[in-house]
Parts: sequence; C-alpha cells; structure tokens
Amino acid sequence: MEFEIFKTGVHTSSNGITKEYTAEDLDFIAKTYNPEVSEAPIVIGHPKTNSPAFGWIQSVKRVGDKLFAKAKDLLPEFLELVKKGTYKKRSISLDKDGKLVHVGFLG
Repeated sequence: MEFEIFKTGVHTSSNGITKEYTAEDLDFIAKTYNPEVSEAPIVIGHPKTNSPAFGWIQSVKRVGDKLFAKAKDLLPEFLELVKKGTYKKRSISLDKDGKLVHVGFLG
C-alpha cells in the first residue's frame, strides 16, 4: 500500500514551530530514510513512544510536491479502519535532523 504522507508548504509542528518545507526538504526525508537503520512505525496520532505500531514504512519517495510512503505489515483491523475513513489525514514526525520518525494517522 502506497499513500501520501506530506507535501511542500508551511507546516506547524506539535511544538508550535512553523517551517516552510521545499521539494529539497522532501528529497532529504526520502533519501535519508533507511528502515534497516531506523524503521518508522505507522501509528495513530503522535505518541511519544512511537507505539503501538499498526504497520511499518518500507520506503519513502517524492513525487512532485508530495511525499509518498510504501507501507508493510499493516494490521488488517487498522487497514479496515483506514478504508472506512476513520483516519483520513496523515502527519509525519521528524527528528531534529529532519529524518522520518513515524507516520501518524489522524481521525
């Protein structure tokens, strides 16, 4: 399953920090994502512990002004909720270096 997780533009973090993200920023997120080093979980909301995981991010790529992720090992129950529209929006968490930490589904 592949889905949009982020796009260029102005975004405000949960800490209240506002930043404009460019295509180059999205390229950095995609190029530095290495699941063999630090695999990003798929979570609900933005939990501090990055758990529980409802799936995992296999890969990340930029297409135009959007960032897409390919998921793996999605729990069937979670996938069914997504298909029903329970979690329509997504948000990413980045570390201080701008690397992907998790993908949060919001509903």
